Amino acid sequence: MKQKIRIVINFILALSVLLVWGYMFLGSESFLSSPGLTSLKYFTVLSNIFAGVTSALWAIVAIKGKDTKAVDILKFVSTVAVMITFSVVLFFLRPVYKDVPMYSGANLGFHLLIPLAELIEFVIFNKTKISIKERLFAGIPAFLYGAVYLLNIGINGKGEWPDTNDWYGFLNWGLPIGMVIFFGIVLVSILLGFLIIGILKIRDKITGN
Repeated sequence: MKQKIRIVINFILALSVLLVWGYMFLGSESFLSSPGLTSLKYFTVLSNIFAGVTSALWAIVAIKGKDTKAVDILKFVSTVAVMITFSVVLFFLRPVYKDVPMYSGANLGFHLLIPLAELIEFVIFNKTKISIKERLFAGIPAFLYGAVYLLNIGINGKGEWPDTNDWYGFLNWGLPIGMVIFFGIVLVSILLGFLIIGILKIRDKITGN
C-alpha cells in the first residue's frame, strides 16, 4: 500500500511541475521568470523540471516492479536541486531584492510549494541507502549550471538589465565574488544532501527501521 501511495504522489508531483511550467510558459508574470523556452535559462525552472521528470520516472519504474535504487539516487539529487532553489530564494534573493515578490505567479510553485513537497516525499518514503560517494552527486546540478552560466557571460558579456546574461545578479560584486557564490552554492548543495540523509537517519531511529 505504501508503494502505491508513493507512486500516486510522484505522479502528482510530476503533473504539478508540468502545470506550473505550462503556466509560466504561457506568460505568467513573475520575477526571474520568462515565458516560452527562455524560461529554461533559470536554475529554478530546470531544477523543478528535473524533479518532475525524476518523479515520473520513479513512478514508472515502480509500476513495472523494477529496482528503484538508481532512480532513488536521482530523486535524491533532484530533491537537493529544488531545495537549493528554495534556499537561494529565501536566504539570498529575498534579502537582496526586498521589494520584489518572490512567491507570485508560477514562482509560488517553483520557489516554495514543489521544493517542499519533493523534500517531504523523499524524507517520508525513501528507503534506499545513499552512499558517501553518491551524496556528492548532489553538487552536480549546481556545478553544471554555474559552469554554463559563467561560460555564457564569458563569451557574450554580462550585458545590461533587462538584457543581461547575469539574470541572478551574482556578478554584481565582480567576477571573484561571483565565483565564490557559485562554488558556495555547490558546497551548500552537498551539505544539504548530507543534511537530508541525516534527517533520514533520524527518521529511521524514531521508527525503528
